[in-house]
Parts: sequence; C-alpha cells; structure tokens
Amino acid sequence: NCKHCPFRKIKKITPGFSEIKNTLDKLYKTGARLIIFEGGEPTLWKDGKYTFNDILKYAKEKFLSVNFTTNGLNGFDYYTDAIWVSIDGLEKTHDHIRGHGVFRKVLNNLHEFRKISQFMKKPPKVFANICISNINYKEIPLLINILNNLFDGFTIQFYYPYNNNFDFFLPIDKRIWVLNRIKE
Repeated sequence: NCKHCPFRKIKKITPGFSEIKNTLDKLYKTGARLIIFEGGEPTLWKDGKYTFNDILKYAKEKFLSVNFTTNGLNGFDYYTDAIWVSIDGLEKTHDHIRGHGVFRKVLNNLHEFRKISQFMKKPPKVFANICISNINYKEIPLLINILNNLFDGFTIQFYYPYNNNFDFFLPIDKRIWVLNRIKE
C-alpha cells in the first residue's frame, strides 16, 4: 500500500508454484541468466505449502543470479544473491510513504539479519533501493550518508509516473540538483 506503488491499484493475480516454475523454465530457455523478482511485495507470495523461498530455491538451480526487491518488513533470511530494500527517505518521510513504524521495523530486521548472516556460507548482499520523488529528494544525500554502513550499496531511481500519476514526479532541474548532491 505504498503511496507511489503502481501495483497497489492493479487487480492481484497470484500464479501458483507450477506456473511460476514454467515461467522460469521458459525464461531460462530464452537465454535469461539473471532474475529479479519485484512486487508488490514478493515475500508475501504463498501457494499452499510453498513460500517465496521455494521459488528462490528453484530459480537458484537454473540462474546465475537470483534477486528481489522488498519493503523489508518480512526480514532478509532468503535464499538469494541480492536483496534490494526500498528505503524512501528519512524515518518521517519513509513512514509517510510506506506506513507508520515501517522505517524502524526495516532497520531492526536488517540489524537482526546482520547478526545471523555472519554464520551463513554465502549471505545475500543487501542494497538500499531508493525511489527519488518530489517529497524526498532534499533528504536523499543525508539518507545515503546515514545508511552508508548498514547496506552493501545503493541503487537509486526516480519516480516514474505510472498511469499518468504525476503526484510524486520530480522535475529535471531538481533531479540534477539531487544527483549533484549525491556525487558530492
């Protein structure tokens, strides 16, 4: 239910485990070697006894790299190569976009994961995935500075006006401004 997510308004279609396996098989046959699962929220997927980790394990048998993007509320103990965690601003802004208390919950989950990941053979890399919009762009340089030691890296993108929703769109001059601040 994140304010800027285009998937929250789309009729939900939940494919079963066998359908997902067939899709992954087809993708592999076409030459795909990297898979990134996105949402809504992929960690919520279930099909009877199967969970999202079952999809990840199946994908890892085929693909060189298996990754996903998440809101981070369900933790990070997943069978994957990399996890992109959506962080959309400092605590107040992030919670405004994603819900009250989400920022702290995500960071607590990350701290807990870091404690257990030291015992994992090959823990996934965890990156902050930042969507820059007109409501958070001024705080992005500070956010990156604050989170720098918590994540393995950062990805950034600008809000895209899905379905012509320009509520969060950031004009080009402000995009240039924030990119220059990040470079500094």
